Amino acid sequence: MAPAQILVVEDENIVARDIERNLHVLGYEVPAIAASGEDAIDKAVAIHPDLVLMDIRLRGRIDGVSAAQEIGGRLAIPVIDVDRLKQINDTFGHREGDHALITTATILRQTFRESDVIARLGGDEFAVLAIHSDDDSTRVITARLLEHVRAYNARRDHRYEVVLSVGAVRFNPMRTCSIEDLMISADEALYGHKRSKRKP
Repeated sequence: MAPAQILVVEDENIVARDIERNLHVLGYEVPAIAASGEDAIDKAVAIHPDLVLMDIRLRGRIDGVSAAQEIGGRLAIPVIDVDRLKQINDTFGHREGDHALITTATILRQTFRESDVIARLGGDEFAVLAIHSDDDSTRVITARLLEHVRAYNARRDHRYEVVLSVGAVRFNPMRTCSIEDLMISADEALYGHKRSKRKP
């Protein structure tokens, strides 16, 4: 297993190098050191570290608290449901239902970045942890995903269309919220999307 990557944010170079040495001794990797809040945000977006070790007081216009909030706030959680999976299973068999799930996973991999985490929650539901997303991310992610689905269905080399419902929420670092709360909000958005498709 690869060692965890820690981005060190410290504007005193001697202190930063000392922290880096101690982290290496403890078995961690330090891919970069940032000396300002702006630099920390840029490096976190570029590197996608497992953890950011941030000094509160930093030189520059952005302090450590603001930089941490900006880095931590770049997180969205889309939940995706494969519509009519039971109908596919009943009509074409479970092997074809499994193929629909594999197709969905492939579309998700095309839509999201390598740094994002894609998981099947069970049955016909998937979730994604989209890291380092911006303010417009949930709308953009949903549009990109549905465009990939449309492109797949336009090929017409399969016996049914893949139809997905999506509910996405963005993490707000200024609000105390558990992962369970975020998943509940994403599920509510998902079922809102499902209901909107049933309207004439």
